[in-house]
Amino acid sequence: MPEAVLHQASSLTQWSGALTPQVVLLASHGDMKSEAALQDQLVKAWRHLGYASVCVDATRVVPPLQQSRLQLLEQLTQDHEPHDVMLVYVPISWLVEDLADFAAAPLLAVGTNSTSVLTAYQALKQLTLKGQHHPTLVPVLETLDASALHTAEKLSLSISECALQFLGQRPHMVPPIGLTSEYEGIDTPSEGMLSLALRLMEPATPTAPFWSH
Repeated sequence: MPEAVLHQASSLTQWSGALTPQVVLLASHGDMKSEAALQDQLVKAWRHLGYASVCVDATRVVPPLQQSRLQLLEQLTQDHEPHDVMLVYVPISWLVEDLADFAAAPLLAVGTNSTSVLTAYQALKQLTLKGQHHPTLVPVLETLDASALHTAEKLSLSISECALQFLGQRPHMVPPIGLTSEYEGIDTPSEGMLSLALRLMEPATPTAPFWSH
């Protein structure tokens, strides 16, 4: 899979200035367990690799009457000390309704249960048809044993075939991510998680934040 599919769109990945963090979007589609696990493990992986990182949760806040969602998002990210990378957890509705004109490549965490697969596909459909977004799906497994990998492969194929048939294109997907390493302690990020975290740090074109356009 081309490494470029893991890059966030240039209008979303970097801030201006010397202390410019990489901005990675994680879109919420209701699978709180998989999304929380991916947040936690990505931040741990970045820190394990030596990057100062933080997760900014925009799913539990409501903009004041005189403030737009874009302004609130800017405020939320500016409230933190400078970091190398910011993982911004954002509702699907924000990307579809407020950021539809800004091409983005948000992550979508997909669990192995049927509900997660369904809501992930619905999110993929909204982001693709109602916005100019190009989501990257991340299958999230507890472990990478043969049974879990077989299940993930079938679910990934199901999503991919549905997207091709009804959306006209296959979604960007990465290999399944195990939340724990088979060979090391439970607090050690898996090799796949470290690889994903490192690839998400690859630089894109420097630009101002998307809300400044």
